[in-house]
Amino acid sequence: MTESTMAAVSADLSTTLDTDVSRLRDALAAVLPAASKDSARPILTGVLIEPEGTGHIRLVATDSFRLVSVPVPVQLGLAEPVLVSGSSMRQVLAALKPAVTGGRNPVAPATFRFDLSESGETWTGSFDNGHGITTALDMVAGEYPNWRGLVPWDLVGREGGDSSSGLMAGLNAGYLADMAKAMGKLATDKCPVTIRVQAPEVKDAPAYDQHSGPRQVLKPVLFGVRDADRFPADGPQPVGILMPVKVAK
Repeated sequence: MTESTMAAVSADLSTTLDTDVSRLRDALAAVLPAASKDSARPILTGVLIEPEGTGHIRLVATDSFRLVSVPVPVQLGLAEPVLVSGSSMRQVLAALKPAVTGGRNPVAPATFRFDLSESGETWTGSFDNGHGITTALDMVAGEYPNWRGLVPWDLVGREGGDSSSGLMAGLNAGYLADMAKAMGKLATDKCPVTIRVQAPEVKDAPAYDQHSGPRQVLKPVLFGVRDADRFPADGPQPVGILMPVKVAK
């Protein structure tokens, strides 16, 4: 983004988000593996940035099989969600490497800036890593899927699982490993990744289905991180979702 473009937009239509570099780096490292690389589904190739209560934003990415959502503390709020291309967010992550930002826990904040056009129809964005590197952000047009409807929020943050029955039959082993690795970007030895397996349900087939009688329906597997300092129990929690494949009876 050019400086003149930014100056042409009235201040009340712009949003600046200052956030801790290390928290943002870990969040991006966790969500980016879940972003789709399928150009036929451009919406899913982006990373959603949306407001989360007061003092947080959420980064969200999904390829429809995996979903990762991580809250990040910010100093200013975001009025509405924005969708940034996955390629731009990978550039942001590269600009947040410890060697570039002065160590693992740098003092200077990273800054996103989003500007709404005077027509109110399109967003432009830029990123400053706090250490002299800036980059323009490619925005993705369109409406992001209702990802929150996929998350069983009553289980988020809870430990343990209901049942491991059908786990290997319904999950892609590669995706399982990838999800554990992605959520591991938020974890430490003292604050491990948690995995919750939900018990399958038995449901009757719809009347129009050629297969009659009950069938087993697997539920998504939930991933989390048990870290009371970064993700206190009364605050927003990171969540990973791994969708099972359809299992024939």
